[in-house]
Amino acid sequence: MRLFFLLCAFSVTALFGQEIAPYNQFHTNPFFYNASFASDKKQAEVSLTYRQQWAGLSGAPKFSNLLMLLPLNKITFGLNIQNNTRGILTNTSAQLAISYKAQLSSYASLSFGFAAGVGRSSLDISQVDPNDPLVATTLSNSFSLNGQTGINFQFKTLALGVSIPQIFDNAPNNGQSFQKTQLNPFRSIVASARVRFPSTGKVKFEPILISKTVQGVTTMEAYGVFHIGDPLRAGLLWRQNFGAAGLLGFDIAKALSINYSFEVPVGLDSSLAYNTHEFNLSVKFGQPHIDAPAPKNKLPKALKRR
Repeated sequence: MRLFFLLCAFSVTALFGQEIAPYNQFHTNPFFYNASFASDKKQAEVSLTYRQQWAGLSGAPKFSNLLMLLPLNKITFGLNIQNNTRGILTNTSAQLAISYKAQLSSYASLSFGFAAGVGRSSLDISQVDPNDPLVATTLSNSFSLNGQTGINFQFKTLALGVSIPQIFDNAPNNGQSFQKTQLNPFRSIVASARVRFPSTGKVKFEPILISKTVQGVTTMEAYGVFHIGDPLRAGLLWRQNFGAAGLLGFDIAKALSINYSFEVPVGLDSSLAYNTHEFNLSVKFGQPHIDAPAPKNKLPKALKRR
């Protein structure tokens, strides 16, 4: 039984570094999938996210994230700290991020983002036999490099983005204190499209489509979010082979944002019969900065005279 448990842990460890973790707050903070969207921030912001997957199931995945962003004119700096736990495996990472926005016109912009840092993989081998040969080749802690990069183009209320959420290819807990890191930028790709349509009164509808490709396998996500005035938003999320979620959020005095999602397993996860909860709290600080206007094309003096 102990050997079986350890083999399961190693299989989860391998998958843990290859997949893109689920996230239900893209409509409020898309940085998690694409660092270039940090340039959309007008104020300094601190955001906390916590996700409890399959609540009530022992050893179920848990995710927590702390994101701090500081916009300075066209450049936004950030610090992103994440913690993922699955059974006896825990991954913790810290990244420094930078994003730049180029204002192409009064309606269009192009943004670039990059984040890089260090990750730590921790395996709680105290739950298995320390004399087992598999344990002998495994370290309880190991470190690795991690990073992501992305780009997005915006035209009025339309935003198109493409990102590489995992630049490096690591092998967690491979018996080395610092994991061998290889560049493998096209192993995972995330593409997104979102647009906000005006509707009746103060209600605006925002559909979002996300494509996530990992090692040639593509899955889709679709959001439908209604923005009711400035403070309230509600909607639905569907994730292929994973589940459907209800979304609810509201703002207080344009400085505090509270968001919650309730996810019901559908498809491959429906047999688990456990629900998932995700919370997000964001606080804005300081005065919002105003983007510098795009440079205007000036006519030569000879043409002006004509």
